[in-house]
Amino acid sequence: MEDIVSRPKYSRHNVSRRKRRNNIQGDSRIADKLLGQIIVCVALLIAVGAFKSIDTPATNFLTDKIKNEISRDIEPKAIYNKAEQLLSYALEKVWGTQLQPEKNSTDDEPGEEIDNASLPYEGDKGAYAEGELKGASGEATGEEYMSDGELVSFIKSRHQFVVPVAGALTSGFGDRVHPVTGENEFHTGIDIEAEIGEPIKAALDGKVIEAESSDTYGNYIKIQHEDDITTMYGHCSKLMAEEGQDVKKGNVIASAGDTGISAGAHLHFEVWKGGKALNPEEFVKVPSE
Repeated sequence: MEDIVSRPKYSRHNVSRRKRRNNIQGDSRIADKLLGQIIVCVALLIAVGAFKSIDTPATNFLTDKIKNEISRDIEPKAIYNKAEQLLSYALEKVWGTQLQPEKNSTDDEPGEEIDNASLPYEGDKGAYAEGELKGASGEATGEEYMSDGELVSFIKSRHQFVVPVAGALTSGFGDRVHPVTGENEFHTGIDIEAEIGEPIKAALDGKVIEAESSDTYGNYIKIQHEDDITTMYGHCSKLMAEEGQDVKKGNVIASAGDTGISAGAHLHFEVWKGGKALNPEEFVKVPSE
C-alpha cells in the first residue's frame, strides 16, 4: 500500500488568510498613524489661527515653529511631544501659566526639546524691585533718584518741625535778587524777621555739628538730624549751643541778630536732605509780611 502523506486541509487558504490578516493589521496601523497626524495637525492649525490674532514676538515665533512641524513627516509620538512642548511654552510666555505634566506617566521616551537659543529674547528681569535701588553699602536707598516732592513727603512722614523763631517771612526759597549785593542768586533757605536777641530754637532733635562764624552768614549753627537731615541757623547775635552738643526740638540754641551780610535783624533758616537744599516752608508755617 502506498504511503499516505497527511497534509493540512486548505493550506493555501490558510496562508492567504494569514497574509490578509497581516495586511489588515498593517493597514490599521497606518490608518491609526494617519488619524493621529490629522488630529494633531488640526489642533496645531487651530493654534496657528489663534496665535495670528496675537501679534507678539512669542506668538509669531510659535506660528512659524508650528508650521514647520506640520510640514515634517515624523511619528505621531514625536508630533505629540513637540505639540506639548510648544503648548507649554505658549501658556507660559503668552498667558503666564504652565502646562502641568501628567502624573504617573510610564512614558520614558523623551520628547524633542526646544532650543532655548532660538526662543524670542524678552530682556533681563530687573535685579531690584521698584524703589529698592542699592547703594554702595548694599542697603536700599535711592535718594539721589527722588524728586524734591518725594524727599519732602518722606521727611514729613517721619518728622514734625517746630518754627525756629516767631516772625514774618521776608525772603523766600529760590531765585531772588540779594537785598544787599543786588546780585541774582539762588536763595537756599528762607529769611524770617526777628528782633535782635529773640530766642532761636532747634527745629528737630539732633547734634550740633558746626557753631562758627562766616563772612556771609555771620554767627551760625548747623545741626545734624536723623535721616541725613541738616538745618542751619544764620545771622545770629549770640550762639548758645556748642559743637558736639545734643539738642532737643524746641531747645534755645542761639539769639537772633544781623551779623554777616545782612540788611537787618532776621534769621536765615535752611533745611537740607543729604546734599539737596529743600524749601523750609514745606516743614514750618511762617506768615508772610
